Order: sequence, then structure tokens, then C-alpha cells
Amino acid sequence: MKRLVLIFSIFVVIFGCGKKEESKKVSVEAIVEMGRRSQNKVFILGLDGATFNLIVPMMRRGELPNIEKLLREGAYGNLTSIEPMSSPVLWTTIFTGKKREVHGITDYTITVEGETKPIPVGSRQRRVLALWNMATVGGKTGAFFAFWATHPAESVSGFIISDRYDEEGIKNAFYPPGFEEEVKRYINVSDDEIAELTLRFTDFEYEEDFTDKYKPGTDIFEKNKAVAILRYHLKRDIAMMRASRYVLKMYAPDIVSCYIKGTDGVSHIFWKYMDPYTPYARYDDITGEDREHFGGVIEEYYRFCDEMLGELMPFLDDYHILIVSDHGFGPVPDEINYNMKSLLTEMGLARYEKGELIEGKSTVYVMQSDWSNRRSLRLNLKGRERGGMVDENDADAVLKKVCEALRSIKTKSGKLLFVNVENKGVQGGNKAEIEVEFNRDIKGSDTLMIDGREVGADTVLVSRGISGDHMPNGVIILSGDSIKKCIIGEANIIDITPTVLALLGLPVAKDMQGKVLKSIFTEEFLSRCPIETIDTYEGLAPKMVSTPQPLPSDKEKREELRGLGYIQ
Repeated sequence: MKRLVLIFSIFVVIFGCGKKEESKKVSVEAIVEMGRRSQNKVFILGLDGATFNLIVPMMRRGELPNIEKLLREGAYGNLTSIEPMSSPVLWTTIFTGKKREVHGITDYTITVEGETKPIPVGSRQRRVLALWNMATVGGKTGAFFAFWATHPAESVSGFIISDRYDEEGIKNAFYPPGFEEEVKRYINVSDDEIAELTLRFTDFEYEEDFTDKYKPGTDIFEKNKAVAILRYHLKRDIAMMRASRYVLKMYAPDIVSCYIKGTDGVSHIFWKYMDPYTPYARYDDITGEDREHFGGVIEEYYRFCDEMLGELMPFLDDYHILIVSDHGFGPVPDEINYNMKSLLTEMGLARYEKGELIEGKSTVYVMQSDWSNRRSLRLNLKGRERGGMVDENDADAVLKKVCEALRSIKTKSGKLLFVNVENKGVQGGNKAEIEVEFNRDIKGSDTLMIDGREVGADTVLVSRGISGDHMPNGVIILSGDSIKKCIIGEANIIDITPTVLALLGLPVAKDMQGKVLKSIFTEEFLSRCPIETIDTYEGLAPKMVSTPQPLPSDKEKREELRGLGYIQ
């Protein structure tokens, strides 16, 4: 704890002194003084994608005793999410109280001028302070573990483990620097432990070498891949809960926040086995044997999370406990989408292997692959892109030729593959030079004509590979001495940080777009700690904003995102 006090003292010296604050700005010292009004501590459990559609029936069966206890003793309700429901965007909104247009995290990856491959978003693309920065300003110690877009770990009064901590060779994933060595014995979860634990979830005979033995897209490959995703999430989530237990026991910071990713990941993959015949999506190919192997995975994951929460309870007597999800979950039909990378490879305009561009072999490349029917392309220009092939003097002619080739692609029956192909010319910065829009009437059974050759449309049409997806209503449960027993009427993910700040006795910034959920607080708390406001926290703590630089482990991160269906 001495180390935490020292770190905080340094922050006060650096940011609490110096030139006189401008009018209407509150000094760091004044914010710290406000924080002293409340002795509340907060533990935040981020359950990605958690939904009451599963929690409530499981509670009624007595299967989630720890979550049920919190719900019955505190406040709870639906937590409205915000479109687009991408996890890095949403969790950044949760921890800033600001929307994507303000905080700057807009997707899973970002394309950077000169780089042909998208780079995973990180903390330096976030333009505003997050809750961990604000807590530091207010004299509170904290620990935040594995939330999206937190790499590299920022300097705070407490501890950070970034979302990329487990990538091979990664640096700056822990703060303070010595924390990695301190906590590694708790977060290094062995493969043997995970293999044994997996048997609790499924009796499917998983094959470690399935990627070498089976072809992607085959039933046996996809089932092994599903179990691999389950094992990946178990390993991460166990590690972060153990890290939380360690800091709670050793340091008891004012705010501890742990991210559980697996409730989202397994719901994407296993929903069809749990519920194959919903009105929204039918999966008639799911057999009784499939349901036997995989039908209980999602609910078992919820039970497992409840058990892990129970293991923390002895250390949470002095804490308010907040459970929050960034969105809900539900069934979706198997979405068919468009693989621009396969098309460019088929046309001889680019070379991709397992979704990764082969540098020095491509005329154009896909800037970002989401799940809409639009794609943005850019020339692989010499002197601009790494491994550029197109001479600057030839750029306009090449753009014209590529656009003509794309416009010429039709089915044998005469349907155009694209309803629009726009040549935007050579662009500065990081802007698209060709934008295309796929024709949604194209079917996998169609035959495309490409350069006089017949090519099956299923080369371009791909399955997203998920059966559950994000839904607007997430979960909020908050329990503690300062919280009423009540149902929360209206709450949005953007309200979480303002509410947590108020609970800690810290002021809420007027430039936050969220509000304090004031109705959930007891009258005693509000009389003792009336909600205070300041204009902004910006400028009261350091915030480094920069263009992301590629890391050696970026490929590993992209493969993870593809495996989960987040990017192509």
C-alpha cells in the first residue's frame, strides 16, 4: 500500500501544483478533498454480453447464488447499449461516460497510413481520460484488468493489466512495471488445468492439432475451433479473477475492476446448440448429439463466473459490487457476408493467406473488413505503403483499371456483383481510394464471371460463423450500503462512470454525456455526499494520444478477432 500512496503523491505534486487554475476549473486538491467525503470502495465485474434472458431463469433454478444475492439486496435493471455494438467502443464508453465520436475508439482495429494491415486499437487512440485516470486525479487507488483498448497500460495510482497481456513478446502490458513479476504466478494458468476444466463444459473429444488435420469450414474443424475458443476464454478469465483476488487481498484498492470476456465469446459460438429452433434463427442441422456435446456450454459458463465471484466475496465485505455488461445477447441467423480479400485474390489483384495480406504481392488491399456490404480499398503505393508495388506515376491509371475490372463482374444470369464502385482518386492521409458496395441479391449458388472464367459465388460469400450476437439490453446490478433495493428504470452504458464517480464521492464532469443514476442512492448517502460537478477532468492527468504503431503480436491479435467473428 505504501507504493500506491507514493504513486498518488507524485501525481498530486505534478498535477496539483503549478500555474493557477483558470476560472471555473477545480484544482486537483479540491477534487481529492471531495473524494474524502466518501469511504466507499467499488468492485466492478464486467461480464461481456451478459443478459437477463439467461440470468433470470438460472436464478430461479438456484444456479447463480452470488449474483442472485446481489440482485435481491441492491438495484438492478436493463442497461441500454449504443450502436454500433462493438466491444472496444462500448467498454470505452462505459469507462469514459462519453460516446465514440468523443472518446475516439470506433472499432476493433484501425488502419494507419503506410500500413497495409489494420492495427488493433489501444489506449493511445482514446482521446479522453478514463475512470482509472479520474480516480487517480481524485486520490483513489485502483486496479483495472484486461478491458478492451487498454494497451499499452497507462500510469495510474494503482494497477493496470492491458487487454493484450497474454500475447507473445508483448511489452508495456502491466503497470506499474514490476507488477507483472509480482502477479505472474496467479495469472499463468496451465494448459493441463484448462484441459481438465474443459470437461466440465463439454465431453467433445478435442484435438489439439485440428488446424493441421482438418479443412476450415468442415464440421469437425468448426467444432474443434469452438472448443479452442472456450479454452482460450477460460484461461484468460481465470487469470483475471485470480489477479483481482490477489490485489483485493494484498492492497484493497478503492476501485477494482475485472473484465470477463468469455460470456460473450461462448455465446457467439455455442448459442445454436443451446437454442437451435428460435423464431429468429433456425439451425436445422444441429443434431441431438451436437446438443448433448455443446448445448450446456453457455449456461455452464455463467455458473462458472458466479462461482468465481463467490471466491472473491470474502474480500468484498467493504466494497459496493457492480456487475455490468456492455450489451445483451440473443440468437441470430447464420449471416452470409462478403469476402473482398478472396475476390481480390481470385482477380490476381492481391494475395492473402488466412486473412493476412502478403506484402509485396498486391496491387490493392482491403482497408477494413466489417460485416456490412461495403468495403474500402486502397492502392499499395510505392514509397507510401510497406511493400508498395504501384508506382506513383501509374496510380490514376491503375485505380481506373481496377474499378473497371470490379464493375465488370457479373453472374451468368447478368446480375452485377457490385451495385456501386466508386473511384475516389489517390488520397492523402488514410482515406479510401476505392469504395464498393456488394449486391445483396447475389446468392452462394450463383456463378460469377471473372475475366471470362466461371467462379462460384461461394468464393466471395462467407459465413460469419456465429449463432448468437449482440443485443441492445445489457445488465446492471449494483449492491452495497449506499444503494437502495430497487429496479433501475432507465440506464445507459454511458451512465456507468458518472455513477461510479458519485459513489466514490468524486465530482462528475459536465462534459460527460452520461448521467448519475441518482435514484439508486440512499438518502443518507446523498445527504453525506451530495453530487458535485466540475467542468472537465481533461488536462488534470496525462493523456498520451498517438497514431498506433504495429507490434509483432498484431497478427496474433487479428487472428483472435477473426476467430471470434469480429473481423474478416
